[in-house]
Amino acid sequence: MSVQFGKRCKILRQERGLTQQQVADALGISRSAYAYYEIGGSEPSLSVLWELAQYFQVSADSLLDTSLYKIAVCYHNFLSGLHILNCYQHK
Repeated sequence: MSVQFGKRCKILRQERGLTQQQVADALGISRSAYAYYEIGGSEPSLSVLWELAQYFQVSADSLLDTSLYKIAVCYHNFLSGLHILNCYQHK
């Protein structure tokens, strides 16, 4: 995970007017553990990542670096374009 993960968590927390302690309490972790996530000092376990996503009501991939998601979308669009080209070639 990257520093971007921590920045996303911080933005989501601040948008909701929450303190680090409130988020940590909801997750059942210490405030310092959550604070380290925000500054990129440590990475959450998969279960904490899932809980964070549920708590903030976002998808887990939106908390992570979305570059893989963007690649998948580009690949899908590329394949869709090939399908359209194939349809034109068969007419």
